[in-house]
Amino acid sequence: MDETADQPPRAGRYGYHGHHHRGSTWSDGVHDVADPVCGARIDPHLTEHRVERPGAWHYFCSARCRALFESDPERYGG
Repeated sequence: MDETADQPPRAGRYGYHGHHHRGSTWSDGVHDVADPVCGARIDPHLTEHRVERPGAWHYFCSARCRALFESDPERYGG
């Protein structure tokens, strides 16, 4: 049973972002970075959602957060 299902969603940097983080991939926390859209902590080595901008890579928890970033990178510090 998923005990997090009964908990209210956590707001990210810009408020509730419309999806849950269920921790489907294991991470030791050593390499975690913050998703620039929602603030979720993710391991850049485990996520498939990433964007390269001049001089930097940006990593995301989901395709939705990646799409929001790509629509307005300056809003999210990109």
